[in-house]
This record gives sequence, C-alpha cells and structure tokens, in this order.
Amino acid sequence: MLIAKAMQEERYEDAQRILDGIPDRTVDKEERQAILYAREGKDEDAARVWEARVIRIAADLMGAIVGLIEIALRDGRKDDALECAHRAQLAFEALGQPAWMSLMPRLAAVTASGDSGEAIELLDAVMTSLHGGDSAALQGPLYRYSDLNDLTDLTSRMGALLLSEVENEDEYAFVRAVPAYRSFVEKWKAVGSV
Repeated sequence: MLIAKAMQEERYEDAQRILDGIPDRTVDKEERQAILYAREGKDEDAARVWEARVIRIAADLMGAIVGLIEIALRDGRKDDALECAHRAQLAFEALGQPAWMSLMPRLAAVTASGDSGEAIELLDAVMTSLHGGDSAALQGPLYRYSDLNDLTDLTSRMGALLLSEVENEDEYAFVRAVPAYRSFVEKWKAVGSV
C-alpha cells in the first residue's frame, strides 16, 4: 500500500526505496507445504494449496497482461494490445475462469483505445457474465477442493462497481457519448435493483 500511495503521489524514488527494502523469497513455502501434504497422503490439503496457487497465478496473470496492454497502447501498438487481450482470454478460458475474467483484458484494451461500439458490446458481455449462472464459481478439475472457488461476493460487487465506473469515470466518457450507452445503463440498473 505504501508503494501504491507513493506512486499515486508521483514520489517514485520513495516507491523504489520501499520496493528495494522488501526481501526476495528464498523458499517457496506454499510449494513446500503442498509437497509435504502430498507425501503425507493428505491429498485434499495438497490440492487446496495448489488450487489456491492457480487462482492467485490467474489474478497475477491478469494484472501483468493488463499492464502490458497499457504499455502497448501508450506506445501506439493497438494490434499488440488486442493480441495480448486475445491470448489472455484463451489462457483464462483454459484455466476455467468465468467469462467475465477472460473478457476484462480486452475491455481494458478497447477502453484505452476509445472504440465505443466494441466497448459497449464488451461491457454488456462482462455484465451478462457477472450476472449469469456460472459467474460465481471457478469451473473444472483445477478447483475441485478449493475453498476459494465461490466468487459470489466478488461478482455481486463487481457488477455494481463496473456500472458505477462506466457512469462516472473519465476513462468511460467516450462510451457515455454514444446512443447505445443509455439502453446499456438502463438494462443493468434494472438488473441491479432486482
């Protein structure tokens, strides 16, 4: 949090100093724990540790790819940004993530590039997924034992947060300027009030 605050305040030297003070991990305790559980025959415990790691890796992957998309767009490489988003979508689908997660990198790319038509379509697809039947669970054998595969709380808040961002944040001003925006907002406000 200190690093994020320093960066937000454009105190980059302070952020670097804080970052430099964080020790590098020498032992991957999580990995060792999973291996120990497996050797002890505690397969469900080992699976829970590995599954939690897959979930975290997917979240880390999302952050890394969105970061690469932002850089590509700042460099004027829209095709690279869209290709990164496409690869992210394939990866998240392969990892059994809900559809809304696989669409978020493309939404980031399209939003930053200002394509209002595609942005509205993607926003609608993300909202449809967030309010759909499979939005609240991670799917498939990668998440059989995990206590972390219930995303109900996250998805219920994400839909409202995304709608609020579209209505109020500067990055979505270009979307608010198109005629399709009004019907999008009315549709999803009605769903949120149900």
